[in-house]
Amino acid sequence: MLNPVVATGLPTTLPVASVKPSTVCNATATTCTLPTIPAFGKSTFTVNLTPAAAVNAQVTGKLSYNFTGSPTASTSKTVPLVVIGPNLKTVPSVGPPGLDPVATGSGFPPNTQLLVTWDSGVKMPPSKVTTDAKGTFRIPVLVPYHDWPGKRKVTVTFVKTGQTITPTQAGYMVGGVPNFPGVD
Repeated sequence: MLNPVVATGLPTTLPVASVKPSTVCNATATTCTLPTIPAFGKSTFTVNLTPAAAVNAQVTGKLSYNFTGSPTASTSKTVPLVVIGPNLKTVPSVGPPGLDPVATGSGFPPNTQLLVTWDSGVKMPPSKVTTDAKGTFRIPVLVPYHDWPGKRKVTVTFVKTGQTITPTQAGYMVGGVPNFPGVD
């Protein structure tokens, strides 16, 4: 009989909104005590993370085990943990009323419908856009010619209920000379 304990090695600085361990793991999913495994048997457990921010870290899993009546032994494995966070920008980020910047997003879930909204100024109806297979999109943001100068925010959220991301925002300044990248 094998009596295993798995230390998941989640980084203590991992920015997660919640850790939802399986029933064999403790509340922070740093230790998971598996049931006794018979000879030639196996056991599987899952730790689900809901990230609150992008992260690039190493995760180490360490399996400590002992056969009944034997000393404890262990083995470990380190793997990368990469969480890509959504990114949104407007090009240009400054422009006069009537100039429509392009909102460009990356790091979103692939093939997902998103809602793009514009705050302040002259209210415009929200736009829907679907990310491509790589989780990117481009969509013009309509800035009416009669909009007044000031700071604005373009915000992206999920269209489908049940999916959650922190709303992703990019700034835009109505009123001013456009700043197209690479153009002096």
